[in-house]
Amino acid sequence: MSEPARARLSVLFFLDRLRDQISLLKAQQFPGSQVGPDLWLELASGLLDTARSYLDRSENVNIAEALKLTKAAAELCSVTYDHLGNLSGATSDQIPWSVVDPLSRWFSDLGISNDVFFRAELKRNYEIKRFEKTEFLRFRDPATSLTDTINKITWPILRVTVPSAALSILPHFAIVAHEVGHRVSVPYSMARLQPIINDAVVHITKRLGGFDAQTGAEFQGVVYRWIAEFNSDAVAFFLTGPASFFSIDFTQLAAMGHHGIGLTHPAHRVRRGVMFRQLTKGKPSFADAFQKYTGTALTEDLGSSLLPEIPDDNSLFNEMTLRTRSQRAAAIIVELNKTAQALAEVIYSDVHQYLAKAASGSEYTVSQYEEDLFNHLDAITFTIPPIESGNSLKNKVPCSLATIMNVGWAAVLTRVDQIKVRPDPDHPKTGNLATIHNLLLKAVELSEAKRRWESA
Repeated sequence: MSEPARARLSVLFFLDRLRDQISLLKAQQFPGSQVGPDLWLELASGLLDTARSYLDRSENVNIAEALKLTKAAAELCSVTYDHLGNLSGATSDQIPWSVVDPLSRWFSDLGISNDVFFRAELKRNYEIKRFEKTEFLRFRDPATSLTDTINKITWPILRVTVPSAALSILPHFAIVAHEVGHRVSVPYSMARLQPIINDAVVHITKRLGGFDAQTGAEFQGVVYRWIAEFNSDAVAFFLTGPASFFSIDFTQLAAMGHHGIGLTHPAHRVRRGVMFRQLTKGKPSFADAFQKYTGTALTEDLGSSLLPEIPDDNSLFNEMTLRTRSQRAAAIIVELNKTAQALAEVIYSDVHQYLAKAASGSEYTVSQYEEDLFNHLDAITFTIPPIESGNSLKNKVPCSLATIMNVGWAAVLTRVDQIKVRPDPDHPKTGNLATIHNLLLKAVELSEAKRRWESA
């Protein structure tokens, strides 16, 4: 056997094993009605069809060209293998079936039409990753199957990752709304933002003794990224109300005891403090409703007392200097932290104004919160999940994911010792929490079933 033939056979063996892997994945169930996983597998098959065409051509050319085509096919197989890895954790045994469709609706409700797929990963992380069309357009002589699939996808494809196993806790899925917020572009009021930014520049200049072009460029980058985080928080608050506030306690697990401030993110306590002020605005406010139906005052620390405090300015400056190895970066972080709340107030106002026009039906309101707690908080203590709401049998509607999350958080924080279940001998301390979590998952499952039945 010649060397080109040996190389061709080796690559063909790899290619056939990849096709077998795709066949196994196609036989798996992916949760919800999402088409993203199927499209992803079609892309993988198209890449392999392209690789196979290279191998077929390599049989009828000279040795040098044959090796070149075989190498290109091998690289395509490797690319395909890497892409298939993005579906790890995407099957219905890894991510709760029923949550995918309501999470997907957050995208469509906000006018985000991209194809999406969801997966769970054994990491303390929520994220949305973009895959651009150019990633699949860069190969010579693509197979028809590849170009056809590329043309029917709404790009970029978005991969939503949520934690798996122990951290797959339904109320925390409100964090997905924050990640969705990174896909929402809002026109900001620069007339209101600029004075706040200018004030930070004055203090940075004073701390550093100057403000050169490099400082300006780094400052602009940090401001941009912090505003993006506040923007996403504001979108999450619009979609889920108090649930987004309580979900920030996930950060105490993800940050492993760190206060979270840095070049890309404002401090966890700052973000939570901003949300708390949103919860106390208006009459009645979310905070008013929470106290009325739970009998517990809503405080800024409720549910997140483990979040570390932000150090004083000098300590923070020293810490950031060590972490970033730059006094310039440290000064930007310290001084911007002082104006972060003012920045956030403008961003929240602009986001709400924008979404109130673009997606008014998706806002989780105080009146909805009152109705949800009135209808479902006491009921869940009797292990009745929040499946549907309405004043009579004729006008019952399925509960939204935001409703289920908010009822869940109120139960976790104020009713956990009142759940009417037998003690769990294996988990005597946390059995009631597990019961609440399972009730919430059942609520999503049954509310989605009702929604599908009514739309059939």
